[in-house]
Amino acid sequence: MTLTVADYRKMAGVTQAEMASHMQVPFRTYQDIEAGKVTFRPLHETAAAMALIRIAAARQDTSFLPAGIKNTLRLAASALPPE
Repeated sequence: MTLTVADYRKMAGVTQAEMASHMQVPFRTYQDIEAGKVTFRPLHETAAAMALIRIAAARQDTSFLPAGIKNTLRLAASALPPE
């Protein structure tokens, strides 16, 4: 199943404005993507995934992250040297 930008936003339980901010795109651009006026490109999907990661980090809660993102985070964390 392919996720939409609205799916990512709903997973995080944030408003369109909050999602736009976390994706680092203008609010109007975000609205156009969610409304289908702009194609949801791979670049947008990556920005949405990063937004979920930023939100999860701020909340210290990864329960809403899709399995693929969780797995990527686990792999990245295992590659970090000990502090």
